Amino acid sequence: MIEKWFSGSKALFFILLAYVFGLWAFSVPLTGDQKTYISIAMEMRDRNEWVIPYLFDRANFLKPPFQYWATILGWKVFGFNLFGALLPSVLALIASAYWIKQISKAKDDVPSLLLAGTLATMTYATTSQMEIWILAFYLASWGFWIEGKTWKTLITVGVMSAIKGPLYPALFVLSVFFEACLKRDFGRIIKWRFIFALVTGVLLGLLWYGLAARTHLNEMLAMFFLKENVGKIHTQHGTPWGLWAEFIGTLFPIVIAFVFSLFTPDFKVAWKQKKILWLSYGLIPGLFFTLFPYRVNTYLYLLTPLVVFVICECREALKVHSKKMAGLAALLGFVLIAFLARLCAGKWLSEPLLVAYILVLILWVYSHLRANLYLLGIASILLVNLIRLTAVEIGEWDLHGLRSFLKSDPSEVYYVMDQEDIWHEYGLVSAAVRRRIHVLPSRDLATQQLKAGGVILFNDEQSAWAEGYHCQDWVRLKKRIKFPLVQLMREGLSIEDSSVNRHFKICKI
Repeated sequence: MIEKWFSGSKALFFILLAYVFGLWAFSVPLTGDQKTYISIAMEMRDRNEWVIPYLFDRANFLKPPFQYWATILGWKVFGFNLFGALLPSVLALIASAYWIKQISKAKDDVPSLLLAGTLATMTYATTSQMEIWILAFYLASWGFWIEGKTWKTLITVGVMSAIKGPLYPALFVLSVFFEACLKRDFGRIIKWRFIFALVTGVLLGLLWYGLAARTHLNEMLAMFFLKENVGKIHTQHGTPWGLWAEFIGTLFPIVIAFVFSLFTPDFKVAWKQKKILWLSYGLIPGLFFTLFPYRVNTYLYLLTPLVVFVICECREALKVHSKKMAGLAALLGFVLIAFLARLCAGKWLSEPLLVAYILVLILWVYSHLRANLYLLGIASILLVNLIRLTAVEIGEWDLHGLRSFLKSDPSEVYYVMDQEDIWHEYGLVSAAVRRRIHVLPSRDLATQQLKAGGVILFNDEQSAWAEGYHCQDWVRLKKRIKFPLVQLMREGLSIEDSSVNRHFKICKI
């Protein structure tokens, strides 16, 4: 029965519905990079600029512009708000969910549901970051390639260059050559059709770089190529073991099924049948990012579909381990509920959400007991989106003071940024409160804007500058990038505890 409810387009609609719910209020998620990307998109929007990214009124080539284009288009359709900024990422997830089913050639929608039910997917599909777009284009490229559509494959790969750079297209092309080596069949890649399509894809991939280089070649070389790419070669960031351990963690809540799948007889059978596809898809990216010094788990997100493929191939054999999986899930669920209850006591989490967590965790444990992958996918999607809704509640608390003030004050709003910080949140907060917040580079300019009737936001380190003005406190979280889970577990702090808060000032004359 449940298969009929979540089949075909219904499964994609369920994923869309689960991810869209509450998206308009996802105020200040605790992730760093998207703060920069939203700020750049906002400045491009202000300038009506589609080629050169800008930050602080200067050209900025931290990343190619695809993500910025998606954000700007979202704003054009849905208005200047977080929903418009984040919905394109959800749509990229829907595209990824479609293509993973096509590649796996599954008769049902379990691959789509499992892909949508991981912590990593929830993170990238509900933030303005590039990873979900990379996955969507990478899966689409492989889908077209498997279907024998060479031109569509390499055109898609060429467009992918505008998302995060030429690296992922290069990894894909190398993977295609590696597939030919595994098959010992080079007939397809030495045909003129492939060569012409590859050249077309390369030219398409270079199009934006050529347009931008006409006027900003030196800036592009200095930031994108030397600092952002070559510079990372000399940056040690973690160990291979740490990288893969973090990746395994991002597979929650489907990680239990994946681990048990590796120890089933069906995995050995599936490996013999699917190893060329699996190795072709994942080996080169996996090796590259493992050996690359700048080891960040976001890069391995590209391998999540392989995890889904393994689970789906071993679904029947998982029934043998259902009681063990359910026992492990129950133990983990009990720990999670205990921790969630502590969050609820500290007002980080509301009682209705705690009840929803308990119900979904029961469903999650039951899905392991029945070894039912449909139920596992559904429960996992619900669980990761409850985690997102918890962040929504915390984000709304974080912005409550500013929202309340701006409801009754139509004045221009400014941040004071006496030292430029590309990770500053002015773009993200602007979209959250649906009001363009401007940046001032000095205290003197802040004084001028105050006298002109503006509203100035002073952070906790600038609070002394607020003396003599009419101000109100804006209490916010102290941690801006990583949620302080360890501290909360150890100390059981309340959301109102001074050790986890900082005090901004909202001032005017």
